[in-house]
Amino acid sequence: MPIVPSPPNAGPILLREPTEGQFRRSGSLKDISPVLWRLRMRQASFKSAAFHVETQGRVSGRRTVVHEYPKLDTPYSEDLGRHAVRYQITGYVIQRWRATVGSSQHGNMDWNYDMARDKLIAALEDLGPGRLVDPYNNRIGPELFMCERYQVMESRERGGYAQFEMAFVEAGESTFTFVDIDTVSQVVGTANSSMSAVAQVLDREMAALNKPGAMTTQALPPGFASTFGPRAP
Repeated sequence: MPIVPSPPNAGPILLREPTEGQFRRSGSLKDISPVLWRLRMRQASFKSAAFHVETQGRVSGRRTVVHEYPKLDTPYSEDLGRHAVRYQITGYVIQRWRATVGSSQHGNMDWNYDMARDKLIAALEDLGPGRLVDPYNNRIGPELFMCERYQVMESRERGGYAQFEMAFVEAGESTFTFVDIDTVSQVVGTANSSMSAVAQVLDREMAALNKPGAMTTQALPPGFASTFGPRAP
């Protein structure tokens, strides 16, 4: 519905919202174009570090293996599961004017672009996955993402402006069971067990050699006992 004309000095122009049938006062982008996708827009962020989005793309799909058989015209595509969701985002942070004295932030973004830049860099390099907020889609779910790589660019001509190229991948969850093993203790224990086993073998051999009459004619080489005969006790 077009803007309703208003007489002079009548105050703010009222717009009718076609999606909800309500009136709104002008003064923001959502009031000028009150369509649902604008009403659902959110502040983009990663691990609570806010940024603006210039362009973004999402890629996923199904992992498939195509089997093509001799003498057959019909192939078979085997489904091996879903690809991990990936986001490629071109974002930026920019210097702003302070609205009020003493205010240092605009929403959850710092007014000083360098502080917003450093906060976003710290979030991108932080260990472990985090929540990625897609400004255009609030139905991406609770999945966590990790930053595979990023690039930040600044130029003299565009002072107070830092542009980010960011690649995110779905973190998912591990299906493996991990056992915490103390490898140092294992190595020391194995070494001690081996030394004890060797010592027991040597003790048995020495005990057998030290028994009285252990050196008998049966243990001597052939012909040795018959030549020299047994020793006198």
